[in-house]
Amino acid sequence: MSVHLAEDFQAHVTAIQAAEEERVAWLKGFAGQLSDVVSKYRDATRDLDSEKVARRFSQQEAEEWRTKFERLQKSMEKSSFVLVLIDADADSYIFKDEYYSASDGGRKASLDLRDRVRDFLQSERPELANHPIVVKAYANELGLSQFLVASGTVKSPRDLLDFAKDFTQASETTDFVLVGSGKDRADKKIQGAYFMAYKIH
Repeated sequence: MSVHLAEDFQAHVTAIQAAEEERVAWLKGFAGQLSDVVSKYRDATRDLDSEKVARRFSQQEAEEWRTKFERLQKSMEKSSFVLVLIDADADSYIFKDEYYSASDGGRKASLDLRDRVRDFLQSERPELANHPIVVKAYANELGLSQFLVASGTVKSPRDLLDFAKDFTQASETTDFVLVGSGKDRADKKIQGAYFMAYKIH
């Protein structure tokens, strides 16, 4: 009987040992799978964090560029203006006689011209209508004064000087410039003013 008991006990121990080995093997396999999952999770987390960082920096950079662009745009808007250049002794651009003959004709010519330009911009180029209007008229003093006196529009060359002074003083953005005598002298002044404005903008 003792022999059978010993054999039964040995068989029981063997069975327990086999079951334990099987359980250990399963635990090892599970541990390996768990380690693989944890490793993949860490990789995914690092990738996600890197993506978030990259996205955050991309958004920050985009915001910085947008801010710079808006500042530049506002700066350009503040410095923008509409430039009107006039060859005032050319036949097609000489002001009407009543402006030259009136006592305050220069002032009226300056303000009326500015208003007409504003009306044109509001109608044809509304995006420019709120910009300052800079008017620069150039004329050959000797040639224009002689023409006005000869036509009876003014009594003396001095009247043209008064007109130019009143035109210029009417607004801080309007000038009537009397240039020296000489062919195309006014044209050269207009070209110079145009290229200076072009370089600024």
